[in-house]
Amino acid sequence: MEAFFILVSAAFLFAIIVLLVFGGIFFHIACSRNSKVVSQLITNGSNKLLEGYTDDIKRGQSCLESHQSREVSIKSKDGLTLFGKFIEGDNPNRTIICVHGYHGSPSHDFSIAIEALLTHGNLLMIDQRAHGKSEGKYITFGVRECDDCKLWADFVSQMMGDNHPIYFDGVSMGATTVLMASDLELPKNVKGIIADCSFTSPHEIVSTISQRIFKSEPKLLIGCIELYCRLFAGFSLKEKSTTSALKNNKRPILFAHGTGDTLVPHNMSQKAYDVCTAPKSLILAKDAEHGLSYLFENERYSNAITNLFKECEKTA
Repeated sequence: MEAFFILVSAAFLFAIIVLLVFGGIFFHIACSRNSKVVSQLITNGSNKLLEGYTDDIKRGQSCLESHQSREVSIKSKDGLTLFGKFIEGDNPNRTIICVHGYHGSPSHDFSIAIEALLTHGNLLMIDQRAHGKSEGKYITFGVRECDDCKLWADFVSQMMGDNHPIYFDGVSMGATTVLMASDLELPKNVKGIIADCSFTSPHEIVSTISQRIFKSEPKLLIGCIELYCRLFAGFSLKEKSTTSALKNNKRPILFAHGTGDTLVPHNMSQKAYDVCTAPKSLILAKDAEHGLSYLFENERYSNAITNLFKECEKTA
């Protein structure tokens, strides 16, 4: 009997060690800025999705290079130096803060829309923490990044004046970030938000992707990842969500999501839209993959952006 208990205890201890090891591996893959596995997967996937749009991307990047720009920086609440590029648009009377996605960059994630966005206003294209030139070791899926967005809005407001209209435009994790920021004490001249293919919370997207990998939700593994997030990255997967933030938001929001999105289910944007009590609109681009709604519904999307600006500024 004693031998049996020793065997069971040893098996239990071994299971815990395996769980901790795999939890640590998955945490590093998911949250580290240096995760080569994720970066390569995203690069390969993005290249495949954007096949056939090379000319549009080059035109957008060429348009970006033709406009005057300067590097800017701020300090985050936890002492990180965050960088961005301020580009003078064709209409200098408003500024759009462009917030890229997970393991993305502003010049890539907004490449198709840059030309159109520059006709609407200045662009502040930021490198999120743990991306690009910005400091930071860990990605927190919008939890800490939303506080960074508030500071970027403060920066633009101080630079351009407190009557200068400011908008957030986020893609993927960037969309989640700006929606989480919507209930913070933002400058009053932050007029509206564009959120393209957001997920509802870090926990829900980790759970969704884990279910795809393992065919069922590995609750113990997710719990282990949560432990590492708290210990090493200083955040919780359940700490914030777009749906909780939007209950307090008063600014108009344009939601967009492709119904063919195989990375972030489009019902996550639908959930956010449903709880939002502020003026809102939703574009569900039929069959569009992740981040491609603008390409599939170009005219409708462009008109919706124009209408958002008009509605937000008509009483300004």
